[in-house]
Amino acid sequence: MQRSFRNQLVTPTKTGKNRRIDISDQLYFALKKLHLQRKEEALQGGMDAPVSIIFHTKGSHTSQNSVRNIWKRLLDKCGLNYRKFHTTRHTFASLLISNNESLAYIKELMGHHSIQMTVDEYGHLLPTENRDAVNSLDDATIRNSTATTQSRKAAAL
Repeated sequence: MQRSFRNQLVTPTKTGKNRRIDISDQLYFALKKLHLQRKEEALQGGMDAPVSIIFHTKGSHTSQNSVRNIWKRLLDKCGLNYRKFHTTRHTFASLLISNNESLAYIKELMGHHSIQMTVDEYGHLLPTENRDAVNSLDDATIRNSTATTQSRKAAAL
Protein backbone atom coordinates (compact mmCIF):
# COMPACT_ATOMS: atom_id res chain seq x y z
CA MET A 1 0.00 0.00 0.00
CA GLN A 2 1.45 3.32 -1.04
CA ARG A 3 -1.43 5.76 -0.78
CA SER A 4 -4.47 6.42 1.33
CA PHE A 5 -7.79 8.12 0.54
CA ARG A 6 -8.98 10.17 3.50
CA ASN A 7 -11.05 13.31 3.73
CA GLN A 8 -11.56 13.36 -0.04
CA LEU A 9 -7.78 13.45 -0.64
CA VAL A 10 -5.29 10.90 -1.93
CA THR A 11 -2.30 11.13 0.41
CA PRO A 12 0.69 9.05 1.45
CA THR A 13 -0.10 6.45 4.08
CA LYS A 14 -0.54 7.66 7.66
CA THR A 15 3.02 6.63 8.54
CA GLY A 16 4.45 7.77 5.20
CA LYS A 17 5.80 4.24 4.66
CA ASN A 18 4.81 1.77 1.96
CA ARG A 19 3.82 -1.71 3.06
CA ARG A 20 2.94 -5.03 1.52
CA ILE A 21 -0.53 -6.37 2.16
CA ASP A 22 -1.10 -10.09 1.72
CA ILE A 23 -4.49 -11.14 0.40
CA SER A 24 -6.03 -14.58 0.15
CA ASP A 25 -6.21 -16.47 -3.12
CA GLN A 26 -10.01 -16.18 -3.00
CA LEU A 27 -9.81 -12.38 -2.74
CA TYR A 28 -7.11 -12.23 -5.42
CA PHE A 29 -9.28 -14.10 -7.93
CA ALA A 30 -12.38 -12.06 -7.02
CA LEU A 31 -10.45 -8.82 -7.63
CA LYS A 32 -9.00 -10.20 -10.85
CA LYS A 33 -12.53 -11.06 -12.02
CA LEU A 34 -13.72 -7.57 -11.08
CA HIS A 35 -10.80 -6.03 -12.99
CA LEU A 36 -11.71 -8.02 -16.13
CA GLN A 37 -15.33 -6.91 -15.71
CA ARG A 38 -14.17 -3.28 -15.44
CA LYS A 39 -12.08 -3.70 -18.61
CA GLU A 40 -15.13 -4.95 -20.50
CA GLU A 41 -17.21 -2.05 -19.18
CA ALA A 42 -14.50 0.41 -20.26
CA LEU A 43 -14.34 -1.03 -23.78
CA GLN A 44 -18.12 -0.94 -24.07
CA GLY A 45 -18.02 2.69 -22.90
CA GLY A 46 -15.46 3.60 -25.56
CA MET A 47 -12.47 3.89 -23.19
CA ASP A 48 -9.11 2.23 -23.75
CA ALA A 49 -8.63 1.17 -20.12
CA PRO A 50 -10.74 0.88 -16.99
CA VAL A 51 -10.68 3.47 -14.24
CA SER A 52 -7.60 2.81 -12.10
CA ILE A 53 -9.63 2.92 -8.88
CA ILE A 54 -11.04 -0.49 -7.97
CA PHE A 55 -14.06 0.77 -6.06
CA HIS A 56 -15.22 4.01 -7.60
CA THR A 57 -18.29 6.09 -8.24
CA LYS A 58 -18.44 7.35 -11.82
CA GLY A 59 -14.64 7.27 -12.09
CA SER A 60 -13.90 9.07 -8.82
CA HIS A 61 -13.07 7.80 -5.37
CA THR A 62 -16.14 6.65 -3.49
CA SER A 63 -16.85 8.98 -0.57
CA GLN A 64 -16.64 7.68 2.98
CA ASN A 65 -20.34 8.40 3.44
CA SER A 66 -21.18 6.27 0.40
CA VAL A 67 -19.03 3.43 1.70
CA ARG A 68 -20.71 3.72 5.09
CA ASN A 69 -24.17 3.60 3.48
CA ILE A 70 -23.24 0.59 1.36
CA TRP A 71 -21.84 -1.09 4.48
CA LYS A 72 -25.07 -0.45 6.42
CA ARG A 73 -27.19 -1.89 3.58
CA LEU A 74 -24.94 -4.94 3.34
CA LEU A 75 -25.19 -5.63 7.08
CA ASP A 76 -28.98 -5.20 6.95
CA LYS A 77 -29.23 -7.57 4.00
CA CYS A 78 -27.20 -10.16 5.94
CA GLY A 79 -29.33 -9.67 9.05
CA LEU A 80 -26.36 -8.44 11.11
CA ASN A 81 -26.32 -5.69 13.71
CA TYR A 82 -24.52 -2.50 12.71
CA ARG A 83 -20.78 -2.36 13.34
CA LYS A 84 -18.40 0.29 12.15
CA PHE A 85 -16.54 -0.71 8.99
CA HIS A 86 -13.27 -0.25 10.89
CA THR A 87 -14.32 -3.16 13.11
CA THR A 88 -13.50 -5.50 10.22
CA ARG A 89 -9.84 -4.59 10.75
CA HIS A 90 -10.02 -5.88 14.34
CA THR A 91 -11.92 -8.97 13.22
CA PHE A 92 -9.16 -9.65 10.67
CA ALA A 93 -6.46 -9.46 13.36
CA SER A 94 -8.53 -11.48 15.85
CA LEU A 95 -9.10 -14.28 13.34
CA LEU A 96 -5.38 -14.41 12.54
CA ILE A 97 -4.60 -14.70 16.25
CA SER A 98 -7.17 -17.49 16.65
CA ASN A 99 -5.41 -19.27 13.76
CA ASN A 100 -2.16 -19.07 15.77
CA GLU A 101 -0.41 -16.73 13.34
CA SER A 102 2.64 -15.04 14.79
CA LEU A 103 2.24 -11.63 16.35
CA ALA A 104 5.20 -10.44 14.27
CA TYR A 105 3.32 -11.30 11.05
CA ILE A 106 0.10 -9.72 12.34
CA LYS A 107 2.07 -6.58 13.26
CA GLU A 108 3.27 -6.31 9.65
CA LEU A 109 -0.18 -6.87 8.19
CA MET A 110 -1.76 -4.31 10.51
CA GLY A 111 0.97 -1.76 9.77
CA HIS A 112 1.78 -1.31 13.44
CA HIS A 113 4.97 0.56 14.26
CA SER A 114 6.00 -1.95 16.91
CA ILE A 115 5.02 -5.38 18.12
CA GLN A 116 4.17 -3.74 21.45
CA MET A 117 1.36 -1.88 19.71
CA THR A 118 0.00 -5.20 18.42
CA VAL A 119 0.29 -6.81 21.86
CA ASP A 120 -1.39 -3.82 23.52
CA GLU A 121 -4.32 -4.03 21.11
CA TYR A 122 -4.73 -7.82 20.77
CA GLY A 123 -2.78 -9.41 23.64
CA HIS A 124 -5.97 -10.10 25.59
CA LEU A 125 -6.85 -12.68 22.94
CA LEU A 126 -3.84 -14.83 23.90
CA PRO A 127 -4.47 -15.86 27.54
CA THR A 128 -4.87 -19.59 26.92
CA GLU A 129 -1.62 -19.71 24.98
CA ASN A 130 0.16 -18.10 27.91
CA ARG A 131 -1.33 -20.58 30.37
CA ASP A 132 -0.39 -23.47 28.05
CA ALA A 133 3.21 -22.22 28.04
CA VAL A 134 3.33 -22.21 31.85
CA ASN A 135 1.58 -25.58 32.05
CA SER A 136 4.20 -27.04 29.72
CA LEU A 137 6.74 -26.40 32.49
CA ASP A 138 4.85 -28.90 34.64
CA ASP A 139 5.42 -31.49 31.95
CA ALA A 140 9.12 -30.64 31.91
CA THR A 141 9.46 -31.18 35.67
CA ILE A 142 7.62 -34.51 35.44
CA ARG A 143 10.05 -35.66 32.77
CA ASN A 144 12.99 -34.46 34.89
CA SER A 145 11.86 -34.92 38.49
CA THR A 146 15.31 -34.06 39.85
CA ALA A 147 15.08 -30.55 38.37
CA THR A 148 12.82 -29.25 41.15
CA THR A 149 14.71 -30.94 43.97
CA GLN A 150 18.02 -29.61 42.63
CA SER A 151 16.51 -26.11 42.42
CA ARG A 152 15.32 -26.33 46.07
CA LYS A 153 18.75 -27.48 47.25
CA ALA A 154 20.44 -24.63 45.35
CA ALA A 155 17.99 -22.11 46.82
CA ALA A 156 18.67 -23.43 50.36
CA LEU A 157 22.38 -22.75 49.98
